Amino acid sequence: MGDIKKYKKPLVFIRATRLFYCYALLLFSFQFTLIFCHGKDVRPISKFQDKRHIGRWRGASSYGMRGGQLNLYDNGFAFFSANGHSFGGSKLSDDGGLLYEIDYKAKPIKLDLIGINAKYQEVQRIKIILSFLNKNKIKACTFMNSISPLRFSNNKCHQVLLTRIK
Repeated sequence: MGDIKKYKKPLVFIRATRLFYCYALLLFSFQFTLIFCHGKDVRPISKFQDKRHIGRWRGASSYGMRGGQLNLYDNGFAFFSANGHSFGGSKLSDDGGLLYEIDYKAKPIKLDLIGINAKYQEVQRIKIILSFLNKNKIKACTFMNSISPLRFSNNKCHQVLLTRIK
């Protein structure tokens, strides 16, 4: 009975668990702030000159998280899903929605996911940088908040490889 060994969780499991809680907290805060907070008015962008970002993307993160999904629609709306939680869609709902803005002129490319309430008022913004590896793969980096990473080499940013879903 005295020879019981303690089980240590692998570091990858601990990081994946922390990332899960970050995503869950992020989605909860989006929904909470949509109900109670009001910010500046934001409208979807419906005309994009470069459309290579539009589509359905599945992600795998640097912390071992798999199965997340990001859909970017041509009307400026977005859908985000991770760990069984989802937010947004192809249009505004009674609870609000998720818009995006993309800047191809910036180096690296900047993508902002914008949580809005039902009155098109911004309640939260997540800044992401992107690099297109090819037409079906995107490397993304984010702090999962309103602070934009400057480069992909930052150790504290969540790096995600997005693959186009056909």
